[in-house]
Amino acid sequence: MATPRISPDFALLMEMNFAFTEGKYNGSSISILGRNPVFNDVRATPTVGGIGLFRSRLTQTNSFKVIT
Repeated sequence: MATPRISPDFALLMEMNFAFTEGKYNGSSISILGRNPVFNDVRATPTVGGIGLFRSRLTQTNSFKVIT
């Protein structure tokens, strides 16, 4: 039986929407869409839209670390 081989350049298309309902960001939302290179330690994904407090911040780069 052959085992599929995954390229180190393997990536997924990632789409996320966050809607905030409390605190400073209440009523704001942000949309993220882009390539997610799953085997890279560092990833950059473009923000494609936002409303509320995120409307004017689309040119900023934000980062976060996911701990699993």
